[in-house]
Amino acid sequence: MHSRSLIALFISLSLTGPPVYAQSEDLPDIGSPSDSVLSKQQEAQIGRTIYKSLWASGNILTDPEIQEYIQSLGLNLGSHAQNGEQRFRFFVVNDPAINAFALPGGVIGVHSGLLLATETESELAGVLAHEIAHVTQRHISRAIYANQKASILTMAALLGAILVGVAGGVDGEIVQGAVAASQGIAMQQQIGFTRSNESEADRVSVGVLANAGYDPMGMPDFFETMGRITGSSGSQIPEFLRSHPVSTDRVAESRARAEQYPELDRSDTIGYSLTKARVRLMTTGRPDVTLNYFINEQ
Repeated sequence: MHSRSLIALFISLSLTGPPVYAQSEDLPDIGSPSDSVLSKQQEAQIGRTIYKSLWASGNILTDPEIQEYIQSLGLNLGSHAQNGEQRFRFFVVNDPAINAFALPGGVIGVHSGLLLATETESELAGVLAHEIAHVTQRHISRAIYANQKASILTMAALLGAILVGVAGGVDGEIVQGAVAASQGIAMQQQIGFTRSNESEADRVSVGVLANAGYDPMGMPDFFETMGRITGSSGSQIPEFLRSHPVSTDRVAESRARAEQYPELDRSDTIGYSLTKARVRLMTTGRPDVTLNYFINEQ
């Protein structure tokens, strides 16, 4: 099964449903209710299974320096997002689409296209912090829990279909058919996180950025970077904006939250610059094209 089909199927399964609102501006109580649908152990197993499938398909950039950088950056952010109970795995997917995703169990992927689209290290850190927040707030399990009274059997069937497809190498079209039959039109129309989950992840990620020593403006700055890319590409909307819809109000709210923290003038690390260069070289496969890019950037 292709990586994008697999990820899209899981998102369509897991992230649809009525919003689950936090009770206060503090971190919500995300304790036991969602465990009745998907325990942390099950989340970890699902995440490992999908990661292994992506690795076996050759869609993950296995360059050691790229792996070390993205894992180090992610773990630094993750250590400021929770009390250490959640384990994380970060990786870069060889895909030009501008996107990132969080799977159950702390498995977080960043497309090469998104990494190359970031203009600063704090923008990249902002994306990772946002996906980390989706994990620590257990948005996948909470979305499934919110739907359990109406569709717990459907959810279970879809989870089974996806896991069977991953484990058995079933053709993606067959699994997609099973998803469509099990979930129906409503599920097919929503593949993104609910608005409340996105707002919560925005709020949490800004604090994570600041506490980890990155510019808290990284997330709103990346939203604006996406806006410029969208404007320059006409009607083509980056995949990140499809799964993480951005409005003017959302950008303004994210920037207002970031302004509550001390202003930080952080320079990009050499690791960030080298990783972008290595990703560009590995994804183009042509040193001459990469060299011309850097010459034109001067």
